Amino acid sequence: STTAYVEVTGTSSEIRFEYTGMLQFTGDVELECGIDVTGRAASTTSGNTTTAEASFEGTVCGVSADVAIEAAGG
Repeated sequence: STTAYVEVTGTSSEIRFEYTGMLQFTGDVELECGIDVTGRAASTTSGNTTTAEASFEGTVCGVSADVAIEAAGG
């Protein structure tokens, strides 16, 4: 299942999502594993500076998918 949330204002935007399901390959290689991931991407502007950040948390096929990135510029 997938759920998503979007918010936009005059100086910021944010997207959040959650995905839970199964990944399945069939053929010469067969694989089935679970996906349970939550993600967020956001940006904020103040004057001439924009800050952006993104993060992903959870697991894909039992492996941690935790990542966080942040950047600013102006």
